[in-house]
Amino acid sequence: MKEYRLLIRKKDKSFFEVIKKGLKKIETRAGSPTYLKIKEGDILVFSCSGKKLKKKVKKVYHFKTIDKLLDKFDFKEIMPFASSKTEAKKLWYYFPRYKERLSKYGILAFILD
Repeated sequence: MKEYRLLIRKKDKSFFEVIKKGLKKIETRAGSPTYLKIKEGDILVFSCSGKKLKKKVKKVYHFKTIDKLLDKFDFKEIMPFASSKTEAKKLWYYFPRYKERLSKYGILAFILD
C-alpha cells in the first residue's frame, strides 16, 4: 500500500470540499506515469490550501477517453456540481495540460472508500 499526494489548486477548493463531504465518490485524473502506478488499496492524500484529506482507493479504472469513462459512470458521481455531460467535459478540459495528457495516457477513475 502506497500513498500518493494529489494536489487541488486553491481556486478549485470546491472539488476538495465535495470529496471531504462524500458527495464525490470517484476521483478522476488525466493519466501520467505516476498516476498509472496507483492500485487498489493505495491511499490518495488530497491536499488543498494547507488542508489534507486521505481516501483509500477501492477500485481503479483506466479509459482511453472521457467518453468511454462516461459510458461506465454517471457524470454526477464524478462532477456532482455539473448539470450535464457537456458541462462536465468542459470542467475536465479546464485543468492545465489535461487535453495533452488525456491524448497520451487516457483518464483514470479512482473509486474512493
